[in-house]
Amino acid sequence: MTADVFFQAGEVLPRGRHSLDREQVLTVQRERIMAATTELLAASGYRALRVGAIAAQAGVSRTALYDTFTSKDDCVSSAAHRFTAVV
Repeated sequence: MTADVFFQAGEVLPRGRHSLDREQVLTVQRERIMAATTELLAASGYRALRVGAIAAQAGVSRTALYDTFTSKDDCVSSAAHRFTAVV
């Protein structure tokens, strides 16, 4: 199963200065973070899930993750809601 079945394929954002507004960046990052969360949950379960692993899998910093979600639980909840809505 691929992540883009439940989430939009993660765009690669340009590094450095770009013309994307903050909302566009957050939308792309949110999708990538939720896809990474779902993949890691499926592979290892909630107890083994770490914020650093989510950020690394999504290709974002921890700061970007916390700019997008208030906590690991918020991230997991959002990913789970999306997953169940699609299924």
